Amino acid sequence: MSSTLEREMEIVLKSLKIPFQREYRFRGISGTRRWRFDFVLGDPDVGLKVAIEVEGGIWINGRHTHGGHWFARDCEKYTEAAICSWTVLRYCAHHITTIAPAQLELMWQIYQESVLREQKAQEKTEQEQASSGQVGKPRRSAKKKIK
Repeated sequence: MSSTLEREMEIVLKSLKIPFQREYRFRGISGTRRWRFDFVLGDPDVGLKVAIEVEGGIWINGRHTHGGHWFARDCEKYTEAAICSWTVLRYCAHHITTIAPAQLELMWQIYQESVLREQKAQEKTEQEQASSGQVGKPRRSAKKKIK
């Protein structure tokens, strides 16, 4: 189920033409615990791993503001995400339509540049592997011809 704020964020992402996934699940370093991000930009298997969290509870007395338990769980989630190389962008309600669009646009450009760098690095590796097989003289058999 998505909140009103998550629907607003979805509208912003669509207006910026940024591909995203909703309710993306990831595993922490132990592999036993699973968490969910509200949004993930692009494909986390390619380029940077960028997640977006919409923090609505701070203004509406949501579950994350009632007692330390929920706050502690969020801390654990964000720490695990950082250890697993995730960049997590967190926005509260008034950020979604004010500062988020410009920041998300910039983050999408950074993501695309990281994808291009990865592609170029892979192409270079493939070229080096292909050229290393062609370098040098052809191998001759170790056996001597018997006349």
